Amino acid sequence: MTTVRNFPCILCEKRTKPQERRFLSGDNNKPLRKYLFKTFFVSVHDGDVLCGKCRRVYYTDCNQKLECASYISSTSTDNHDTEYQPTSSKLQRRSEPTLLSPRNITLPLASIGGSHSTCFVCKKRGPKLIVASASVRFNCFLYNNIIVPAGSRCCPGHVNDDAFTDQAIHMMSNCRPNTDFNRTEIVDMFNKVRKLF
Repeated sequence: MTTVRNFPCILCEKRTKPQERRFLSGDNNKPLRKYLFKTFFVSVHDGDVLCGKCRRVYYTDCNQKLECASYISSTSTDNHDTEYQPTSSKLQRRSEPTLLSPRNITLPLASIGGSHSTCFVCKKRGPKLIVASASVRFNCFLYNNIIVPAGSRCCPGHVNDDAFTDQAIHMMSNCRPNTDFNRTEIVDMFNKVRKLF
């Protein structure tokens, strides 16, 4: 009699299907094993697997940390008249990403989401969307108490002088009542507010 071997996810302990399981052995998964140990204190052994949902949490946290690091490096200089020189994304991918804590802190702050193909303000699709800059997003939080996630896209007409127009603020009607943060994002938000006073 043959027995079917069960492959539970090492993080959420859910039974994984063959197409979504990722074995954690091998040199390719070394950053992932470090992330699991540093963030969740999970030691990986031979034969351990990770499900697709938990693996996406890892990639999401790594991408957010890269965006945060690029924002800090771009705002650390006091001279804003210098020419902007973006960092190469290939160089960022080659270096091992700095890890973030999971988003497990929920605050009663309104937030609005969006996709890369539609404007998060008026919901129009179009190829001429722009990514809302860090200063525009921070001003939206400071003056309107609405969190706009990094990478959100909108029409150029909704932004004027590093802030959303009054019409754009009134059009943001589908806000979520709560927002999930991690410790790094909260500390970064406090530091930005402190610099104003």
